[in-house]
Amino acid sequence: MDHHTISQEERFFSSIYGYEDIKKLLIRCIFAEESTHVLLIGPPGCCKTMFLLEMANGLDKTYFTDATSASGPGIIDYLFELL
Repeated sequence: MDHHTISQEERFFSSIYGYEDIKKLLIRCIFAEESTHVLLIGPPGCCKTMFLLEMANGLDKTYFTDATSASGPGIIDYLFELL
């Protein structure tokens, strides 16, 4: 009988292959006692949207913003409005 236990990262981000370090970091942020803000940056095709969609589908409260064409000062103002 196989007693392999499935970790939270494997269950929550099961549709994303690889990126184990990012999965562990995001799981820690999700289960943190205080609100945690995460900025996902990187080139196209590095699973940023996949991580956001998994969190949006699996969590009760998730807010995210696509800031692809936002200016630095514009996004900072927007983020402070959310607080």
